[in-house]
Parts: sequence; C-alpha cells; structure tokens
Amino acid sequence: MKAPASAASCANGSGVNSPIFRLSRIFLWAFFGLLLTSACTHKLPAQQGFGQSEFETLLQQLAQGWNDNDARKASLVFSENAVYSEPSDKQLYQGRPALFEFFGGESGRDSWMKMDWHHISFNPSTSVGAGEFSFSWQGGNAHGMVSIKIKDGRISHWREYFYEDSKTWEEFTRANPF
Repeated sequence: MKAPASAASCANGSGVNSPIFRLSRIFLWAFFGLLLTSACTHKLPAQQGFGQSEFETLLQQLAQGWNDNDARKASLVFSENAVYSEPSDKQLYQGRPALFEFFGGESGRDSWMKMDWHHISFNPSTSVGAGEFSFSWQGGNAHGMVSIKIKDGRISHWREYFYEDSKTWEEFTRANPF
C-alpha cells in the first residue's frame, strides 16, 4: 500500500514538520501577536493634529459668523450631521441645513447679536471641549456654558446651558471671578 502524498511529504521533511514550515508558523504567530499587542496598547489621539489652538480657532470662527450675521459661515463649523441641543430638548437642531436656517438662513437674522467666549478648554484624547460664553441680542443677554464634541475638525455635538440675565459677564461672575 502506498502512503498518501501528504504522509510522504511529512516523512521526507518537506511537510508541516519541516524547518521552513515551522519557521513560517513562528513568524506568523509573532506577526499576529505584535499586531494584537499594537492594537491594544498603542492609542493615537482621537483628532491627530487638532488641539486647544484649533478648537479655539473653530469657536472664534463660529462667533464671528454669528456676530457678522453670516449663517453660512457659522454653520460651516458644524459637521453635516451635527446635533445642537439645549437640554431638555428646549432647543434641538439636527444637521447643518437645520442649523443654517436656525442661524438666520440666506436672509440673516432680523436684528444684531454678539457672542463672546470667556474660557475655552479642549481634551484632544476625547475630542471633547467646553466654553463659557456671553450672548447678547436686541432685547436680551445670556451667559452660559457649552459642551462640544469634535469630529474631523468640525463640531459634531453641541450641548448648551445658559441663564438669561441683563448683567455683564463681570457682574454675572462677581462672586467667583477667574
């Protein structure tokens, strides 16, 4: 009876027990082990190249768009599918087109408004930032804070909290200035 070809290969050292095959298996296991270890231990920043300075620039572009009554400029800092909210759903806008209209659309707002940022912070490892702001418009004034998520260099999530108050920022924060 003749041995199958696979058995003959093993018997003459050219099969799965050959030095070349064993070396190939060792190489593959080492490669997959390195790949797995690398994937588990090496963490790149969520927004490589996007840090505090870029975050501040983005927020200043937004404020400038609002201050100039330019809804297009303001809406372009948001991602195409951005979510803009004031809990608990007092305000909820989804998508850049809805934000463009909320910010005044083609014709702009009927009256002036002004936004000033006071404190801005950004964590590049989570791509989440925050800022304190003052917002004024014809007939009103508010101070507040917003939490912001960045994706691909644009605002993907915006969650704001604010208090309407006629005081200036300095008066509003008089008990706890910094």
